[in-house]
Amino acid sequence: MDYPPIPGTSQIPQSMIAPLPLDDTLPAALTSPNPLSVGSKSIFAFWNSGIFALPPYLLQNVLAWYRRYSPLGWNIYVFDRVEGSPLNVSRYIDTTSPSIIPAAFTNSQLDGSFVGQHTSDLVRFPLLLKYGGVYLDVGILQFGDLNWLWEQVVCNPESPYDFAGYRMGALPERYLSRTLP
Repeated sequence: MDYPPIPGTSQIPQSMIAPLPLDDTLPAALTSPNPLSVGSKSIFAFWNSGIFALPPYLLQNVLAWYRRYSPLGWNIYVFDRVEGSPLNVSRYIDTTSPSIIPAAFTNSQLDGSFVGQHTSDLVRFPLLLKYGGVYLDVGILQFGDLNWLWEQVVCNPESPYDFAGYRMGALPERYLSRTLP
């Protein structure tokens, strides 16, 4: 079925989309990504039980990020708390330091239906403060051009903005970026 184009958007050329393996395995770049470096094009996300435990609709979303952004030099990191995992968040930030992570995380005292979401909230800022990059919840559908935002706003020394973010809401309360005080 052919759908009409969405006004204000353009199709990404097939040549700019990373291929996926045909055997249902995940790309190695997602399961054992490149070492993290400060200021690199990095997309961070978190799933408490690991990328292999993502529900199919969320895994497809992360794969869409990979296909769209890895050809542009982005690395995608879906951090977790799985013992022995190369993406265990404790390998990337000091989760034993109370000045970085609250004791509830360190002592595994987070519980309830939203433990994964709460854990994601607790690791988000330490990761961004240490490495820079972009943090997305695994459910974020990436329609906008994150690469343009990175190059033209975040990394551009001529840009008047020090921080970029967005939130949903009705105009005029919606914003894309702002200068930090």
